[in-house]
Amino acid sequence: MMPLQSAQIIQRCVSNMFVVSCYYDKQKSIIGETISSIRQFHPEEKIVICDSDSKDKSYAQEYISDYVEFFDAKNTRRPIGALLETYKKYPNEPYYILMHDSSSLRSSIQKFIERDEELIAFFQTPRTISTIPSNAGFGAYFNWMEKLFSKLNYELNEDFRVDGSYSVCVGCMGIYKNSLLKKFFQNGMYEAMESYSFEDFQWAERAIGYIAKLEGINLETSCIEGDAISVWYDMPTGRLPYIKKICAGR
Repeated sequence: MMPLQSAQIIQRCVSNMFVVSCYYDKQKSIIGETISSIRQFHPEEKIVICDSDSKDKSYAQEYISDYVEFFDAKNTRRPIGALLETYKKYPNEPYYILMHDSSSLRSSIQKFIERDEELIAFFQTPRTISTIPSNAGFGAYFNWMEKLFSKLNYELNEDFRVDGSYSVCVGCMGIYKNSLLKKFFQNGMYEAMESYSFEDFQWAERAIGYIAKLEGINLETSCIEGDAISVWYDMPTGRLPYIKKICAGR
C-alpha cells in the first residue's frame, strides 16, 4: 500500500518515531489533525500510522508521504498493541511517541523527548483503583493483572491493589525510550499482553503504569499534562498546552 520510496526513507532516517494508533471511524477519528499537528511541530520526525484492523483502510492514502508510513499491522490489541507491533518492526528508534487517532499536538514536545526518563506519559492519574468503573469491578482488574503478570518476567506485588501506589498511564500515550521497550520485549510483554476489548485496555493502561513503577519511573513527575482527572474537561478543547485528546469511547 505504501510507495517503496517512502518506506526506504523511513528506514534510512535516524530520528524519533511517532506511532499513531488508528481504528478509523469517520465520526470519531481526527487522524488528519493528528498527522498535520505532528508535521507542524516535529517536521523531521517519522510517523507510523499503525492500523488497528480498520474496516476501511483507504483513509490512509492521503497521508502517506516520505515522512508518513501506513503500517497495516492488523493490530487487534488497541494502542498498546500498536506500540508493540511498531517497535517489533522498527526496533532501533531512540524514542517512540504513542498517540491515538483521536489526539493532536498543540505545541512541540521536544523538551520532554530530551529528558532522561524512559517513559513520560501525556496524562496520568494516581487514582488507579478508585477510577475503575463500577460496572467493571475491582475483581476483573485484579484477575486480569494476575493473569498478565503470570506470563511476564516482572513481579506483581500486593501494592497493585492499592490506590495511589502507582499511576495509570492514561491511554498508554507517552514518550517511550527504546531501552524501556526493549525491556518490555525481553520480559515477555509482546506475547503476554491481552488488550482486545475496551475493558482490557483500561487494565492495560494501569499495567503500563505499574510496570513503570517497577522500572523506577514515577509517572506523577514523568508526565506532560499532569493528572488526567484535573484536566479531563479541558482535554478535548485544545486549551491544554501540549495535547488535545477527544474521548472517542471506542
